[in-house]
Amino acid sequence: MAETGHFSLVLIWTTREQLSQGKLGGRRGSSACTIIAVLLAEIASRSCKLLLPHRGRLCDKWHSAVAEAISEGNSIYDRYVDKPGILLDVLDVNAIFVKDLEKHMHISETKPVWLLPSTDPFTCTLYYNVSQFSLKQGQNFAVFICHNKSVLIVSDGTGKLLVIDTHFHVDTNSGTYFIYGEADEVAWYLTKNYPGKAVGTLTEVSFVVLVD
Repeated sequence: MAETGHFSLVLIWTTREQLSQGKLGGRRGSSACTIIAVLLAEIASRSCKLLLPHRGRLCDKWHSAVAEAISEGNSIYDRYVDKPGILLDVLDVNAIFVKDLEKHMHISETKPVWLLPSTDPFTCTLYYNVSQFSLKQGQNFAVFICHNKSVLIVSDGTGKLLVIDTHFHVDTNSGTYFIYGEADEVAWYLTKNYPGKAVGTLTEVSFVVLVD
């Protein structure tokens, strides 16, 4: 795993292209990003070892957790989605997890969030909502979906966020991205990567699991 450095005040770590949802295991393309994001939240919620970066270092265990989530997520997508190429929302994933996989999953109301911080009212912006999310006590998880792409956002109540994007990134020929920083800086980074007056959704997810 290689760290690409700072983007403003955000730290970014990248992986080799093989650790991406569309390439792992010799795969050619994947639309399972929402399933993968939710699975990664489940894996992290049952492990006390998957922590947010500390002193500029990303825990190596995120690497294997992402590989596990991608492998299982692609398998679930292939098994339960009739039309390949369709991006599921979190409600769709919840239906599969609860009905077909018998997982104990809880989801919040899905919030539409505007990426431009100048949007009125400010309470409907990504900036505001991820800032509030970053201050919630304990470890929390949310799936952010925008432009047919889902990523996982992890918080630990300190005002900082870790974003995990498991797609293949053509511009850097890299796999999974890990983006970490203060909530407003992370929101700024995401805004810069979705040009135009984009609107996304933010849905919190949680699981009832036993901790390792």
